[in-house]
Amino acid sequence: MLACTLCAGCSVNPPAILEVFWQVNYRAIPPLAEPVEELSLFLHLQDEDGDDDIEAISLLNDTAELYWGLHGGNWERTEISEESWFGSSELRMYRDGRFPRGAYRLIVTDLAGERGEASLFISADRSPPVASDLPSLVIDAEKITIAGSDERTGLWFYDGGGEVVKVVMTSSKLVDLGSILNATERSRSTSVSAYTFDNEKGIGLISQPYHLDP
Repeated sequence: MLACTLCAGCSVNPPAILEVFWQVNYRAIPPLAEPVEELSLFLHLQDEDGDDDIEAISLLNDTAELYWGLHGGNWERTEISEESWFGSSELRMYRDGRFPRGAYRLIVTDLAGERGEASLFISADRSPPVASDLPSLVIDAEKITIAGSDERTGLWFYDGGGEVVKVVMTSSKLVDLGSILNATERSRSTSVSAYTFDNEKGIGLISQPYHLDP
């Protein structure tokens, strides 16, 4: 009787997918002639048992029989306005191909095996750009000139291990490094990439990484 009473008092708290952000991006990766397609995918998740109870995120395309799995060892986790978001900014297809257009399922599971589900649809109008559409940078001493885009540009600075040091959004086409990076950030930064968004096609455009001298 005691066991039945305890079991009756147990509650199951499945994880919930509150919001889904996704975007198709194209990244220049030399020496490849064509930019590589990537999917940036982040989920705003909630679990009444705590964020540490979330075990895995799965992205599935049932028609093409494709699967991507994210977990604590490979997902990116961030807090935005006290909201927990989990995902990846660089999901890719096998051999850097293009993602099939159509419906995808999202499944999040917790440590108890409970799950929440959502979906997304990549439409055919997310068409690839030509290489010249991507932004490019010219680096001269401590100045960066942004070319190849009339849109607002994000500059992503990385350290030698590939970790993001800082992200700077700018509308200027000529940027002085000393005005946007402090001394510590400048000493850590070994490369920089440029990001813009094509509003007409609804896709992100990412330049190759450019080396920064110390």
